Amino acid sequence: MSHMSSHLAVGLCLAALVSIGASAAGALTVRAALASTAVGAVVFGAGGVAWSIPLLAFFVTSSLLSRLGRDSTPAPTNHDAPRRTARQVLANGFMPALWAACHFVLPANAWSVLFASALATAAADTWATELGRQSSKSPRNALTGQRVPTGTSGGVTLPGLAASLGGSTTVAAACLMGDVIGPAGAGAVVLAGFGGSLVDSLLGAALQERRWCSTCLEEAEDTIHARCSITTSYLSGVRGFDNDWVNLCAGAFGSLLGLAFTHLR
Repeated sequence: MSHMSSHLAVGLCLAALVSIGASAAGALTVRAALASTAVGAVVFGAGGVAWSIPLLAFFVTSSLLSRLGRDSTPAPTNHDAPRRTARQVLANGFMPALWAACHFVLPANAWSVLFASALATAAADTWATELGRQSSKSPRNALTGQRVPTGTSGGVTLPGLAASLGGSTTVAAACLMGDVIGPAGAGAVVLAGFGGSLVDSLLGAALQERRWCSTCLEEAEDTIHARCSITTSYLSGVRGFDNDWVNLCAGAFGSLLGLAFTHLR
């Protein structure tokens, strides 16, 4: 028990250092840094460096892509990509942390597949979002196929789909390098991450709450529009089912998808 406690303590310190650095760099709010520290500590405590490398790969690549998207956006809308909040961190990190905690209590191969698949889903969705919005063509609604404005929840583009596969593959490769999963499981994780990202788009198109900003005269995802700091009004979708809930549900589905693909091979 003392060994487990010391391992968790080391993970807490290392995760805190990374999160503090990310907060100082403008990638996370203070509360998000605390949430990131908690997720990182649990993952390190459960699987050590091997499990932490895929998590770090997801976090670093996501942060870099977010900054790339912000820098490539014209100055008037640069502030539309604020620091990640604690809710956003937990929306992507809760499922990987949950499976890591399960592995910490009762080690089993299934937990590693669930962990890797949830993380691959988060990476696939983030890559698709950040690179898909750079597409020269407007996205299509994942359900209807109709063109929608760039940034609309549930919209997909060919570059975004390719990026989704890239994000999923990156996490799978990091897990393979750390022997979190084997070569046979890597393929299942890649497919699970890509499939989870598609589910994210479908949920975004079908159920996610949409709101309207009367100042900017455009759709928004949040109660307070980031661009003008004005309270938005309800437009459609399931009330309260915002993008964070969509990400959390997609992560859960991607996890189970990875387990299913593993058993089908």
